[in-house]
Amino acid sequence: MRKSLKYILTFFFLLNIACQIKNEPLEITNIVKDFKNDNSIKQISGIQTDQNLFYIEYFVYVGKKSRVLKGVNKIKLLENNFSEDSLCHKVKKKEFLTNLKNDERNPETQSFWNFENLKDYEVYSCIKNSMRHYIVFDNKSDTIYHRIEEVRN
Repeated sequence: MRKSLKYILTFFFLLNIACQIKNEPLEITNIVKDFKNDNSIKQISGIQTDQNLFYIEYFVYVGKKSRVLKGVNKIKLLENNFSEDSLCHKVKKKEFLTNLKNDERNPETQSFWNFENLKDYEVYSCIKNSMRHYIVFDNKSDTIYHRIEEVRN
């Protein structure tokens, strides 16, 4: 039993090394399918980062709050996954900020971190398809800061 566990751990270690991807550009429409062909959503930046086999995506785009929530809420839920949310809900800024990891900040994700300069913003969250969405809405403009991370049980 220990020998097979050792092989499994070695396999995942090597897989991690082999699959290390550099930060890759990404489109929000790859995740929120309802945004495809919608000219009211204009992406500014999007990047996927690898955090030790956990992926985190960061997006900045322009869109109306109601449209963004409608699109994210339409993401289909996984069957029999009771930890998922049917709708996004408003969360306290403190909850959002405590769930951010210090080591995820880097120059390639800087456009996302610009939300810290906002004076007036709201944060919504939900879990869809084992992905936790944090959506920061700038109340002074239609700029959206959207962070998505894998959720594993």
